Amino acid sequence: MPYFRAVSYRELRDERERMTNMQTWATPEWRAEMDDWVTARLAEQGIHVTGEIEQPHLYPWSTVLRVPTSEGLVYAKATMAGFLHGPRLTATLASWKPDLMPEVLAFDDARGWMLTRDAGPMLRTITRTDPPNLTPWLDILPRYAELQIEMASRAGELLALGAIDHRLVTMPGLFAQMLADEELLRTGEEGLTDDEIRQLHALTPRFAELCDELAAFGIPETLQHDDFHDGNIFIGGGRLIFADWEESCIAHPFYTLRVTLRAAAYFAGVTEDAAPIVAMRDAYLEPWQQFAPRADLLRVFATAQQIANVARGHTWYLTLKLLTSEERRGEEDVVAFNLRQFLEAVMRDA
Repeated sequence: MPYFRAVSYRELRDERERMTNMQTWATPEWRAEMDDWVTARLAEQGIHVTGEIEQPHLYPWSTVLRVPTSEGLVYAKATMAGFLHGPRLTATLASWKPDLMPEVLAFDDARGWMLTRDAGPMLRTITRTDPPNLTPWLDILPRYAELQIEMASRAGELLALGAIDHRLVTMPGLFAQMLADEELLRTGEEGLTDDEIRQLHALTPRFAELCDELAAFGIPETLQHDDFHDGNIFIGGGRLIFADWEESCIAHPFYTLRVTLRAAAYFAGVTEDAAPIVAMRDAYLEPWQQFAPRADLLRVFATAQQIANVARGHTWYLTLKLLTSEERRGEEDVVAFNLRQFLEAVMRDA
């Protein structure tokens, strides 16, 4: 049986005070501890490490180890404090939807560690070609939408598992929380100006109105990946695997497309109103027609994309607040960037 060390959600939050991230993950002591855990957990399942364990990715928010084994490649991942729920959430999703999720071999949610089997090549191996190929998205996005529809009935369970709470009822308070942290908003080369901060404060009532308007359409809030792009989707063995759920939240489902469509447009070298990007949007919206006609869904989409700027900014806000100033380098103005995107969208549509 897979090894799952489960603890209460309160214990996980307490762990934040003593857990560290990149500085620890780079030490020989941590590597020895992780390598021992990986080896032991695999041995319990009759799987043996057959070569050197490598550490190809080391970021302030996570690190990944590549493990050659008697049953093929396995990956170990450690997640930063504040997102320690990720492995447990992933394992639960895998138990509910094994056809779309990574195969979790073991996890320790007190430390934010997880072992998964190799899921095959990333989707980007077939989308970021020359010329770019966005056609696979037309099948992927409806399947993801169907997953979201199915998970709507489990929203409470997912919140209890640690998914970020980006429900519309919470968003005005989160918006105010970020605006109150003016020092962070001004940080970095692209930090907000005094005038932009003033304008955002003035938009506080309008933001609450937008949340109410979006709620009135009646689209159920559900699981929202929040970083759904072709580097977090895998295509091994004829299966689709949706991975990296640490930043996922319970939110309006259409927030998803903010990252998906922008990333696809950027790497394809086209604008967001280009025909292939519009086709992706429409493919995603098609399963949602059980809730509203297409014309209404397009209005919902437009409003959701405005609020999605703030929601994505808040995810980054949670991350940056857990990093040192050195670890923030290169990302320190990302919250400002997202709030500026919201400001510009609202002013444009005024």
